Amino acid sequence: MIYKSMVRQFKVPKRFRGKTFDNYEVTEDNKKLYKTVKDYVDNFEERYKNGNWLMLVGGFGLGKTHLALAAGIEILKYFAKEEVKGNMNTVYSGRPKVKFVSSSELVQSIRDSYDSDQLNELDLMNGYKNTKLLIIDDLGTEKASEWQREKMYIILDYRYRELLPTIITTNLEVGGLQEHLSERVVERIIEATEGGKFLLNFEGQSYRRREK
Repeated sequence: MIYKSMVRQFKVPKRFRGKTFDNYEVTEDNKKLYKTVKDYVDNFEERYKNGNWLMLVGGFGLGKTHLALAAGIEILKYFAKEEVKGNMNTVYSGRPKVKFVSSSELVQSIRDSYDSDQLNELDLMNGYKNTKLLIIDDLGTEKASEWQREKMYIILDYRYRELLPTIITTNLEVGGLQEHLSERVVERIIEATEGGKFLLNFEGQSYRRREK
């Protein structure tokens, strides 16, 4: 199946594999946020058309990455359905429709390209810029150098201008993000999240601490 082929292309770290909406722990603290993420996914055709972003903000261990990955897996069904139209193939072998990458890994991959014969900065940047859905995890954990700000700005600004959906998780509040990126980038993120409708603030106790 095309969907299964797309899922295999969706490179997810081993620790986070199998994260779905069904096994997400819904609590009183996150119930409304969970429903909003589900609304984003269930109406992705409209979100895709409008280039809406989804941003999950909050401390560590609150399930933001879980929900981001669950959204990515479900959204692949939309892309698979679109790919099937007029296509007799049963296996998808094109470029990945959804890409998941941590913010620090994204930055490091670009740095690594400078000393590699196999990696090319332009190809890497274009991959992050043009993938149909980009999921950036833990934005703000990497050191905010001017070089890093420039690369992140290029990617996010391009996706903003081209109406390409983007999902971001971060533990930084708006003020921290402005310092880490820039006020201009944060304003564009807020606009892309439909004026903040899909900018969700998670609160509560870390799942990891409750498990101990």
